[in-house]
Amino acid sequence: REAMKKLLGGNIEVYAAVVGDRLAVTAGKDARAQLVALGAGKKGQPAGEAAQALAGAKGRDSFGYLDLGPMLGFIAALSDDPRAAMVGATQTAIPIYATLANDGAGKIVTLELTIPPAAFAGAGAVMQGLSGAAAGAGAGKVGK
Repeated sequence: REAMKKLLGGNIEVYAAVVGDRLAVTAGKDARAQLVALGAGKKGQPAGEAAQALAGAKGRDSFGYLDLGPMLGFIAALSDDPRAAMVGATQTAIPIYATLANDGAGKIVTLELTIPPAAFAGAGAVMQGLSGAAAGAGAGKVGK
């Protein structure tokens, strides 16, 4: 409980609003400010992995994008294990996205979960950080 209180500052705020033709949801200590910034920002085209995900979702009814990297950092912040600190310090993207489409008659619905190569690269960076931390923690302890 103390770790959650320290991390979140006691309460967590969640805000949602419709901004033009988009639904925006923010959460966290500065959720209100983030939502205001999203509403005030100009609608533009994303870049990088998000742009590739949107291109792959073209023609679908729904699209969801999630970056697991910040979630791992959040979970690591709750742990006392030194290896968890390495995970939190990695700051890498681990994106996944899902699309939903139907046949127009409501008889067939297709849900696709895509794990792009960037997700494996991000997870690999986390694993390398963990293996480096494990090697450093075990240095000089062999045979003692």
